[in-house]
Amino acid sequence: MIIYALNTQTSVLQNRSLMMLIPALLLPFAALLAALPWRLVRSGVITLLCGGLLYLSVLRVPLPRSNVRELARLVMAQAATNDLIVITPEPLATSFNYYYPGAQEQLDFPEHTRLAAISYDDWLARTADPARRMEAFRILEDAHRHGRRVWLILLKNGFAQSVPMDDSQLPADLLRTEAVLTIRSTQLLQKTLTLYGEPAAQVLSGNGTESGFEEALALRFDPKR
Repeated sequence: MIIYALNTQTSVLQNRSLMMLIPALLLPFAALLAALPWRLVRSGVITLLCGGLLYLSVLRVPLPRSNVRELARLVMAQAATNDLIVITPEPLATSFNYYYPGAQEQLDFPEHTRLAAISYDDWLARTADPARRMEAFRILEDAHRHGRRVWLILLKNGFAQSVPMDDSQLPADLLRTEAVLTIRSTQLLQKTLTLYGEPAAQVLSGNGTESGFEEALALRFDPKR
């Protein structure tokens, strides 16, 4: 309950919190079962518990699927040495980079380099930092000025149709929540569209109907000729 309450005030993800909390809760639950007076009652409770968990895990809760491995393979086959790869939001970068061996320059927002792991300390604050956003814009402008292609890799449902490019036009409280991930992804997309125009290619592995935890797409932007 304490961790659940903290989730409303911090950027700790609830699923990860529960993964840490549930094993500890199993200990008092096991002690409670052991204290039940009749073996038949204990057996019934255990059977119901196991049946409920099996129902939730197999029938009601589909295993999360990700298309990132296939997407990384497709991008690797098409990316040129001088391409710039931009990934947003940050959690997508670590899973993509795990499968992507390419040596191209990367901007794994809000960092401006390739990431192997995420630090969740001040995660949302780093994403909301306007200086980091402006530096990302500068890197995109520099890539455009030098005629480089850009791969923008983002979650299929991780951006909005449009958001203001000026943070002062946004409600301040939005930048302190996980909504900032969608805001920054949309701003990076809009900035790239402004510089390059419509993407020259879109890469989306799978049939586009998966409802997995991560369904990413890659947009390739070519310099205007």
